[in-house]
Amino acid sequence: MLIVVLAVLATAVVGAVLWWRSGAAARRALDARDPELAVAVAQIRERQDVLAEPALKLLPAEKSGFSKLGGRPDLPMGVAHPQGERGLRTFLAQFDLAEIRAAGGPDWLPDAGRLYAFYDDQRHGFSDVVTILHDGSDAAGATAPGEAAFPERRVGFEAGRSRPSLDWLGVDYRGLGGWVEDLLTPEPEGPAHQVGGYPDEIQDERFPVVCEYMARGLPEPGFDDEVPPDIEDAAEDWRLLLQVDSDPELKMNFGDGGRLYVFIRRSDARRGAFEKAVGGWQTY
Repeated sequence: MLIVVLAVLATAVVGAVLWWRSGAAARRALDARDPELAVAVAQIRERQDVLAEPALKLLPAEKSGFSKLGGRPDLPMGVAHPQGERGLRTFLAQFDLAEIRAAGGPDWLPDAGRLYAFYDDQRHGFSDVVTILHDGSDAAGATAPGEAAFPERRVGFEAGRSRPSLDWLGVDYRGLGGWVEDLLTPEPEGPAHQVGGYPDEIQDERFPVVCEYMARGLPEPGFDDEVPPDIEDAAEDWRLLLQVDSDPELKMNFGDGGRLYVFIRRSDARRGAFEKAVGGWQTY
């Protein structure tokens, strides 16, 4: 076990050094003639590399399958379309968990079954803005009747590694210089639809801590508020389940060009308790 840990750390250090020598970070640090800042940024990057996790980008599929964004849900018999405050919730996406696992997705997700995501824009600011249904039967589903809120896009999965942002790490970068955040957590190109990994935050918010507060029915803390130790410890179990970006081609728009996020405790996901997921969106 020790050998494995040392190997992982060595890989992370080498990656951080190579990135540091070849990236814009070195040029900016040298231009600023600030070696202390250079060391601080390199240390943060090393920590990001150590904590990196599998993530799947959602890309247009070359062939039709079950997983998709938009359209109408293919619900199995006996599974009802969730209700919102003004009728049926808006269908967002559905995924085959076996496809996710085969593509190298998070190991804390079940290796079989299907997930369905619905949201209600009237619940913005509440933990249940998104509803996740889990069907573990793999039964054939029938496309729900009615008009789709968004055009349909069948999706495939592109595996990669996702690094936590400074917000996720709880790093106060305000004293490091405004360019440090952009350097260490660059804005993704194009609509950033994703399963697993870490979120691409738009606003400054410690998502794992906020999720724990929301799950407990407590008001969200401020950025500088002291967080009780029990909440800090519990927050470590939260992970991104799904990120859906505003996407003009799909006519999806959250707030004003923002992103919708769904989080769940890894322990809840492993046992199929997807009703405990919490969601929210951020906008620019």
